[in-house]
Amino acid sequence: MSVSEEKLLVLALAQLENQKRTIDAEIAELREKLRSAGVSRRGRPPQGKVFIENASAPQPGAAPRSRRRMSEAQRAAISEKLNQRWAERKQLAAGGQNSADPDKMKPRLIKKASAAQIS
Repeated sequence: MSVSEEKLLVLALAQLENQKRTIDAEIAELREKLRSAGVSRRGRPPQGKVFIENASAPQPGAAPRSRRRMSEAQRAAISEKLNQRWAERKQLAAGGQNSADPDKMKPRLIKKASAAQIS
């Protein structure tokens, strides 16, 4: 490699490093603008800082939310169904039926559709 080529490469490297410094400074400036604008970062907040953005706190002047309550008829219907299910399980466990359906032995979840049928 000749001396002129080496100087050319050194100058090109210096120019690229200078461009890198300016780009890094611009990136840092944009990040600072984002922080000051209130745009939060994703993920777990830094230790010691608590961020509550989407908290369901009551709005000032808004009426408090009432609790959803079950009627006595709904409670009785659910209780009756649970008693029936437990009776089936006890009967199956005691050997009342040999052809036990494995799906009947699984715990059941109350779903919105079944809850709508109760009311």
